[in-house]
Amino acid sequence: MTAVHSLWVYDYLLTLGDEIKYAWSGRRSWIFALFVAVRRLQMPPVVTGLIAP
Repeated sequence: MTAVHSLWVYDYLLTLGDEIKYAWSGRRSWIFALFVAVRRLQMPPVVTGLIAP
């Protein structure tokens, strides 16, 4: 399970620059809200899994 968490963190950090450049600088729409919801709702289970495996 730790390998999966590590890959998720790696992917998250790898794509964070593109997220800031393209998503956060663009127009706000329901697609943007959906993107943020999906991106952020993945974080708590992953962080919880890293802290207490």
